[in-house]
Parts: sequence; C-alpha cells; structure tokens
Amino acid sequence: MEKRLNLRLKIARFFFLKLLNVLFWFFLSTIVLRLFFFDVFHIPCSSMENTLQKNDFIIVSKIFYGSPLAKILKELKFKQKPKINDLLVFSVGKESTIYVKRCVGLPGDIIEIKDTDIFINGRYAHPPRTSCHFRKVWYRNFNDLKECMNKDSSSIIQKYSGYVIINLDLNQEKLLMGCKSVDSIGAIEPDAKHNNSMIQFPPYSENNMDKFVIPYKGLKISFESNKIKDYRDIMEWEEGGEIGEECSFYYDNKESEFYIFKNDYYFMIGDNRNKSIDSRSFGPVAQKNIIGKVIFKI
Repeated sequence: MEKRLNLRLKIARFFFLKLLNVLFWFFLSTIVLRLFFFDVFHIPCSSMENTLQKNDFIIVSKIFYGSPLAKILKELKFKQKPKINDLLVFSVGKESTIYVKRCVGLPGDIIEIKDTDIFINGRYAHPPRTSCHFRKVWYRNFNDLKECMNKDSSSIIQKYSGYVIINLDLNQEKLLMGCKSVDSIGAIEPDAKHNNSMIQFPPYSENNMDKFVIPYKGLKISFESNKIKDYRDIMEWEEGGEIGEECSFYYDNKESEFYIFKNDYYFMIGDNRNKSIDSRSFGPVAQKNIIGKVIFKI
C-alpha cells in the first residue's frame, strides 16, 4: 500500500515538474516574441473604421521598428522604413499614448489638405476605399435616400432641410451618387450652425491644412523663417525643453542660424477622418516612436 502511494506521488511530482517546465518555456517564448518580434494590440476607438473596427485585436510586427532586435538590424544595415499606406502603431507625448493610424506622408514630403483631399508633393493621394468622411448630401426625397442606403440610416449624423450629414466611405459615396433622389454630395466645413448640432468639430478634425514639409533628419530651418512656428513643438520635443521667443541653438559650441532636425518624421491620419485624433492634431511622428506595423487583425 505504501509502495503504491509513493509511486503515485512520484508520478504526480514528475507530471507537475513537466507542467512547470512547459509553462516556463511557454511564458519565456511569449515574452521573447512580444519583445523582439510581434505584439498584440487592442483598437479602443473608431478612428480607423472601416479598416479596423472598435474592439478589434491586431497583430503588429516589431521586427524593424520598436524592439531591441530592430536596433541590432539597423546596426547590421538591415532596416525597413515605413511606406505610404502602412498601418502603424506608435506612441505620442510624454505619457506615450499608443495610436494606430495610416501613414500618408514620408520624411521630406510636402503635404497639403484641401476639403479633406490630401495632396503629397502636389499630387492627389488616393485614399483607401474604406476611409470615411463627413459628407453633406443634398436630396429631394428622404425616404428614397434611405432606400438607396439599403434602409440603413445608422450613418446619418444629422438631418436638415434639404440635406443630411452622413459619414461615408468611398463605396457608400459611389452608391449614393447613383441615387436619383440625390442632387449632390460635397465636403462639409465646420461652422456655427454645425457646431451647435450633434456634430463636434474639434481642432484636429479640420479638413484643410496649408502646405507643410514633413521634417527629416538633417533638415535645416532658419530661425528667421516665418515657418519656424510650424516646427516649434517638434523642436521642443527633440530638445526636451521649452523654446523661448528668441530661439538660439548651439552646435559645436557655436550659435547657429539654423535648427537641424535629428529624426525622420511621418504624417499619420486615421481612416475615419472626422473622428480621428492624428497628425493634424499632434503633428508628425518621429520614426523612433514607431512601435510596429499592423500585419493582420484577429
């Protein structure tokens, strides 16, 4: 009886140690994978709809970006830079808030936004068909309009006399353009009337932006240039302090007439344009703040 009990204890101990061994290697491999190769992120908001939905989980590759391995690969001259239309995960601000947005502008590009249309180096940048915008849709018959929308009025933000404000992607906009009851579809700009409605237009939802050169490593900006105000926040972030009205910087202990940027930057925008906090608000994102590239959603 005692021998059987000892045998059972030995077997139980053997399987317990095996389980601990399996769990140890499982957690170790998970940590290594998440630290060096891949990570999982949760989408907390609707700023990337219809590409990524709220509460989606995404797998992000960190191999060439925000991982110790990326630094090693960079030293070995194996490096990969973000490209236009990449979906990127990055951090912003002192609190390192995590965002997921689409890259629309590269270092050195001249970006301009006109009535929600993005232009890169003077050329129209075709948005993905899943990107959404607030649109003003003029109609003749509201019931016919809803019929054209397949009786789905959930995207209607507000109804006015003769027109509605709808959040549309390009496929939905094309569908409505073929509706006999629709007179026209156009971009909407914030004004007093709409600001008093259900639509909220915070500063980051502006649909227009003057030409802006996205900073790159080595870019020189003269302190006498009227453009210096556009880059002050980035300069303060790079220098780690507040820049006064009389800008002065020293390179090799000599005062310089130029500021020289230390990082490459990328312009990020959410696909759900009017519901996205992005580079229109917090400015371009330094490459060293990019955590990884979205490879697929779960």
